[in-house]
Amino acid sequence: MRFEDNDALKAWLKTQSQEVCVAIATRAALRVLPIVAAQSTWKNTGEARQQHESLVLLTVWANLISGVASTCPTPEIKFASSRAAFASSRAADSASSIAFAASRAASRASSFAAFAASSSSSFAADSASSADSSSFAASRAASRASIEADSDFSPDEMFREPLWHGVGVPEGLRSGDLGPTLLETDQRYEFFNDWYDSMLRGEPLPWALQEKVALIPGETWQAGADAVAKAIEEAKAAFFAEHVPLAERIGYNAETSRFFAEPIPMQNAAFMATLMARTADALNDALHGNNGLREDMREARVLRRAHERYGNDPQRVEMDYVSVAVSLRRNFDRKELADSEDNLALLDAVEEGARGIRAHHPEVAANRESLAREVLRELPGEAIALLEDAAETLPEISEGVMKEDFERDIPKLINDALTPLPNGAPPLPGMDEATRIFSRVAKTRVRISDIPETGARIFDSKGFKTVRLGMTVSRLLSALVTLGLQLFGVL
Repeated sequence: MRFEDNDALKAWLKTQSQEVCVAIATRAALRVLPIVAAQSTWKNTGEARQQHESLVLLTVWANLISGVASTCPTPEIKFASSRAAFASSRAADSASSIAFAASRAASRASSFAAFAASSSSSFAADSASSADSSSFAASRAASRASIEADSDFSPDEMFREPLWHGVGVPEGLRSGDLGPTLLETDQRYEFFNDWYDSMLRGEPLPWALQEKVALIPGETWQAGADAVAKAIEEAKAAFFAEHVPLAERIGYNAETSRFFAEPIPMQNAAFMATLMARTADALNDALHGNNGLREDMREARVLRRAHERYGNDPQRVEMDYVSVAVSLRRNFDRKELADSEDNLALLDAVEEGARGIRAHHPEVAANRESLAREVLRELPGEAIALLEDAAETLPEISEGVMKEDFERDIPKLINDALTPLPNGAPPLPGMDEATRIFSRVAKTRVRISDIPETGARIFDSKGFKTVRLGMTVSRLLSALVTLGLQLFGVL
């Protein structure tokens, strides 16, 4: 849509919903956010630098909230937006004029000011006095064109468009013009760097994750970057625990200072017992006929263990059934097992058993749907190093089945990432292992924050083996949560 001038834009905004106005204003503010965060605009003296860092943090908060508010306008977000707008405006009062102009755009966006877009559209041209007049004109034109392009979309569609609509960042706002920003150089702002990158590409992080971060209490944001970074790690862990659900809870044994996995009890136990009994009978038939299946083969071992040890753990039984079904089909394809009547009956029993469990357990069904939807990418070297550290540490802070699973699952995941893959194989075969590992890590990271007072300090002071990467236990768990979010396509 084209507007003759700013008055025409303002008139059009008055006819739009609050969400459309906020989305346009947010994206206008995002286009100039790099100027606020650029270190070249800072004064490097102690107090001035502190003020500018605070301004960057609060301006990012205002932008984050306003984006969420335009797509998920809940009462909680609306209340938080007014606090963020007030905080960032106060911070801007004591900062430079460049920072103030951009913060004003963000603040207005977050407090639902319909005309913030028109202020932001001319910001890049009016505030960066170090650029030449041709840069001013280019920035003004690009900002105006992008706002006009935004007006053709709904809020959700708007954020799925590149921030500059594919024309490229204009001169004066490019990274080469501005130099490094706080988001890029300070590890505490790592999440915001990922978040801004996703907005720039038109591929926003999940709104549910953004909302969790946006709703971090205002007192935490006022406390500074360290407090916010810690709260974000907890928000990421909580989101990921929901994103990759397992039908179990993570408990904490105060006597041993160890975590353990506690399965959510079977629903409709009689029906589930019938399914497992049928599978056990089918396994016996396949083993005792002339079918090629033997007691020492993986399929038989996994099913025996599932029935004898995990009969009250629906998630584990479902995963083991699916694993056996995949293995049986692979062996049929390779002609390593005959597709005899008994073997096919066993395959049918484990597949029907897995479907039955999912039908009676929503958490299990949600997890399987997530696995079917997400494709795990091949692990990079630094991720393998992180898992190698985890292979030493996670069993030490766990007990029971959870400890045993970590000891078995993590090496398998590492091996799957390192072993050359046959043609046509998925990039990372160990999806069930990955789900079990990362779901438990996420829940443990959430749980460690709930342990009374000394909490994470107990683990961080015990000197568990994190020798390769030199991390504390809490930091290792947070890093694994981030890796899980990346592998499952969230970050």
